[in-house]
Amino acid sequence: MFDRILVPLDGSELAEQALAPALRLAHEFGSEVILLRVAVPDEMRAGLPILISKSNALTQAATRGAPQYQALVDDYLNEVRLRPACSGVRVRTEVIAGPPPEVIVAAAEASAVDLIVMSTHGRSGFSRLIYGSVAEAVIRGAHRLVMIVPVAQHDTIIPLQRVAARATILSSQADIFML
Repeated sequence: MFDRILVPLDGSELAEQALAPALRLAHEFGSEVILLRVAVPDEMRAGLPILISKSNALTQAATRGAPQYQALVDDYLNEVRLRPACSGVRVRTEVIAGPPPEVIVAAAEASAVDLIVMSTHGRSGFSRLIYGSVAEAVIRGAHRLVMIVPVAQHDTIIPLQRVAARATILSSQADIFML
């Protein structure tokens, strides 16, 4: 049912909360998981608020425009790929530069993924207006199934039969389902 699953990661614990459900689905369906890190170019980064922890080495290197940024990103994605939870799953990594929502949508199309799994801050009101929502932009732009993992519910057990049944009912035109 899901041959390829795309999981966008930004180096934060929040983004990594999408890994568990994505890997459960990959184990169940024998899917390949694509771990995507979007590298935001310097000229774009200047106008964006930093939404992840300042202690995050990836964020610090990126905001300084450090030349070791690519090496840090590669190390991070390889570390995630080698975690025990990824054992038995085909995992590939990609790093693509550009605006996060557009890169995620383009990567999903280019790799012909069946499902995009990502977490969300769950912001609303003024904070959502100021910061925007990468997840919302992906949902609007993707022509793929999108699974949103709310932070507060990241440890919820997914009944795979329910996910599979619901996924067959949904069309592939940017439908979403939430855990």
